[in-house]
Amino acid sequence: MERTILGDAEQDARQSVSITLGEYMPMEGSEVAIDFDAAGLANWARTRFGVEIDPAQLRSGGAEEREHVRDLLTHAAVKKIRGADLEGLAQFTQPNFGAIELAKWASDKLSLEVGVDEILAAIKTDDEDEMASPASLLMAKVRDQYERREIEYPVEFQMQYTTLLMRQSPSDAATNLLNWANTRYRLGWTPEIFKTSTPQKVREMLLKASEEYVKSGRLEQDIDAAMAQPDDNAFDAFLRERYGVGLPESLRYREGQERIDMVRARIENIVRSELLHFERTIMIDTMDGEWKDHLYAMDQLRDSISYRAFSQQDPRIEYKREGSHLFTAMMERLRERVTEFVFKATIVPSLPPQRPAPQQPPRPPSNRPPAGMGGGVGGITGPGLDTSGGMLA
Repeated sequence: MERTILGDAEQDARQSVSITLGEYMPMEGSEVAIDFDAAGLANWARTRFGVEIDPAQLRSGGAEEREHVRDLLTHAAVKKIRGADLEGLAQFTQPNFGAIELAKWASDKLSLEVGVDEILAAIKTDDEDEMASPASLLMAKVRDQYERREIEYPVEFQMQYTTLLMRQSPSDAATNLLNWANTRYRLGWTPEIFKTSTPQKVREMLLKASEEYVKSGRLEQDIDAAMAQPDDNAFDAFLRERYGVGLPESLRYREGQERIDMVRARIENIVRSELLHFERTIMIDTMDGEWKDHLYAMDQLRDSISYRAFSQQDPRIEYKREGSHLFTAMMERLRERVTEFVFKATIVPSLPPQRPAPQQPPRPPSNRPPAGMGGGVGGITGPGLDTSGGMLA
């Protein structure tokens, strides 16, 4: 195989040298008259083949000089080709190379664990059943992976947020997590859960509740129940009773398909808020960078498109055509990057900035000694603190 590749490369190099040489040196008997460009020929030989040619030694570019230069460049090209490292070709000849590379791609891009044997079995089955193929196998894996993401991401996000909030106010952190768990999964928890369970135990219980919520289809059940509300007032009462939030005025007075989409979006924004925020953030951030690059590329195209007129092409038509290609390429990159980030990236929660405490008027001097310095034994107390172990310990 290596001999075949080297032979084809050498033949292509000889043809390329003969053809390109005609752009710099006139050919006897040719119908096209060109000027002898000794400087351009020397520059091309140096950059393309690493051959130094002195333009002063080239006189008129006749047949003898042309043959000498062609042999010189052909020899340099062949030497360069034969010195190429072809050790990497071995990987393309190993058995099941395509299946191995597909499994690596799925792992790197989508964090999917796909075995080579599974891909080979799908290829074999594909010959018998068109519905069973490697693409179908990967799509099934993607659905399972996204379902796992749907289960784990909200819980992980809330646990991280609770850990951050603990540093500011343990009681607010416990109340926030308690309300979130009861509203999302209807667990009926009380503050006692944090006194009897470690953070790891709380996380496991939330993951179990999230898995049951997702796999039982309760999201669709909640949407169907919301769809059954006859009007906006009934829908507002439904939201307040179940989720503790109302229906904004901007979402009222919708009809037909617009109302169906509004109801679904409102429910999902409440019960899938963490994952939706994550996906929107990824989409906007990725699109922002890709769009800036696209605008820069369009500016570059606009500055250079007028030169197409030299090749008898309409610059306006070519600008539209090239711009369409650039936009299509941008959308393809956007889809690839967003898909990759959705399965691999995470967003670390952050706390809102604290408001500065109102300034208190200076207190009059006191003759009492500071706490812990002769005035008794001091201690740390506060709402939400519990020293018996557990979430707030």
